[in-house]
Amino acid sequence: MKHLSLLLSFFLLTSVSVFSQVGMQVGLNTTSYRLTRSGSHESRGMNFTYNAGLVFRLPGKKICLQPSLLYSMKGAINNNSTDSVLKYINKLGYLELSVPILVKVPFAGKKNTFDFGVGPYAGRLITAFSKAQLLYGGSKTTDFKTGSATTNDFKNMDYGLAIYVGTRFNHFNINFTYDLGLYDVDPNTNRSIKNRCFSLNMGVFF
Repeated sequence: MKHLSLLLSFFLLTSVSVFSQVGMQVGLNTTSYRLTRSGSHESRGMNFTYNAGLVFRLPGKKICLQPSLLYSMKGAINNNSTDSVLKYINKLGYLELSVPILVKVPFAGKKNTFDFGVGPYAGRLITAFSKAQLLYGGSKTTDFKTGSATTNDFKNMDYGLAIYVGTRFNHFNINFTYDLGLYDVDPNTNRSIKNRCFSLNMGVFF
């Protein structure tokens, strides 16, 4: 946790001076996670959420960096109903730093490019809760316990690869990203949970 906090602090302190372009981004997330128990995979439903935050772009002729610092809501839907609950909507909100390396393909002028790339991401869990939709109407929200102890529900960290495809048109940016979680975010030794997140994003550079 300390290492991630230092990394985020360094990123924020240096971004203004290092990165020549600063922007804002909002997006729609389609999220789930890969749950493995006793060697077998269990299906979880897709959860529709959002992301929002800052984007930075380090210019380059053919290759550039485009880090982002976002609040990104992930999670999944558990459709295993009980006598009183129709389904559980699990939501995991991360402060996420992503650093994709992009290859730029110009079109219709130097300021317009198609961008393709991949890079690492790391996230710190900020909010974690489950919303139970009751069978006879209404809902009930329960906070998850977070930490590395086996008595907790989710670990505080997440990291993986961010795959990026997008287009830059003058000051505007539209992109698709896919977060492939490589870290087991479940502290329970009998299970493994890895985040999956597909996003459609729109942004503007100032």
